[in-house]
Amino acid sequence: MAKNEPVSPGHHAILIGIGTYPAEYKASLKGCVRDKQQIRSLLEQQPFHINIQTLTAMQTSDSSTTGPVEHPATLLTYDNVIKAFSELADVAQSGDYIYIHSSGHGARMTPETTKPFSNQHTGDLTLVLLGGENGDEVKPLGGYKLAVYLNAMVEKRLVVTLALDCCFAASVYCLDRPNIRFLRTGPGLASAYFADKSLSEQDKEATGSEYRDSL
Repeated sequence: MAKNEPVSPGHHAILIGIGTYPAEYKASLKGCVRDKQQIRSLLEQQPFHINIQTLTAMQTSDSSTTGPVEHPATLLTYDNVIKAFSELADVAQSGDYIYIHSSGHGARMTPETTKPFSNQHTGDLTLVLLGGENGDEVKPLGGYKLAVYLNAMVEKRLVVTLALDCCFAASVYCLDRPNIRFLRTGPGLASAYFADKSLSEQDKEATGSEYRDSL
């Protein structure tokens, strides 16, 4: 390579698809994991290499067992998603292209306190992910925290494309229709969301931030 020859940007993708939730929520989805598999196939056909990480939670076909079938390292848990975002922000170089696609349940949380970037009228979007040791709980990823991670990528001059296939992604209210996929905000979901102590720390770090522009 010539000394002054420009380096081609890298390409990275994080694909998130969740098809099964703990049984008590009665909220399993049929197409999300399949969507991610098809998107991965499409990305792999591109003429340039893309570093792809896929996190899924797929329903088992064995009626004698319950829960997702994935290995813990590739299971769509809150911790694995945060790890994927953090590691990508560290390894990607300025000018790299990032594609993030998430399919699953979305929920709308009433802000606990008045925050400068919360929408007190529509509520705050959360992506409903899995938690617990074996994905046997739910743990929401709030839109506020998602935006902080995206902003870290943007500040590093990464070119980020985000696709959210879930309810409330654009603060849109959903009617009582059985074919609309969203998880109602119950006590368990709300307590898991507000138990995230890092939200208050990010409030301090993001003072004056323009992170809203990354959503």
